[in-house]
Amino acid sequence: MAMDEQKRTRIMLGIMLILLLVVAMRFTKSKPGQSSVLEKITGGDINKLVANYKNAVDQRSITLQERVDFNRLEEELLNRRVEFWNYSKSGSPRGDIQQHLRNLAKNSSLDDMRISIGFERTVSGCEYLKMIDYSVSTRNFDMKRLTEFLDLVDKETVKYYWNDCKIYKSGTSFAFSGVIRVYVLTNKAVSLFGRKS
Repeated sequence: MAMDEQKRTRIMLGIMLILLLVVAMRFTKSKPGQSSVLEKITGGDINKLVANYKNAVDQRSITLQERVDFNRLEEELLNRRVEFWNYSKSGSPRGDIQQHLRNLAKNSSLDDMRISIGFERTVSGCEYLKMIDYSVSTRNFDMKRLTEFLDLVDKETVKYYWNDCKIYKSGTSFAFSGVIRVYVLTNKAVSLFGRKS
């Protein structure tokens, strides 16, 4: 029994000596350019290693958040794709859009509505979008039919933007003119979106 007691006391003293040695080495300053004993045992400056580890964890969190943000933005863009016309293998949809607008005018009984072929150009600072402006005009129209046409254009899934829209008196009747702008996804945008569609 006494032997076990002596053994335990020696073990406890040994552990205390090791702890005291570690504490002493931790707070013992080494000469400049020379590593402390603790640094030699652990392979480097503990504070520096801990700081590097924390930086790595922070960087990983930032990277994961950026990926989440990117995925959210990509999903939002994919959901909004239906608001645009697209380039196809045959090229610009300019003629298709013109025909579509003519059909909307006919559905409103505005058969004499003139719709230009459209003026296409690149959106400044954006390689993924083009815009096409269509001049629309009619004379001697019924206000109810014009309202129906405007309403049909506004209810389209693809977004049409009115510019310089006006009703004015021309001789004894009224005339209507305006510009409809449509945004079109370029082939580059279509190929990018095609990866997830």
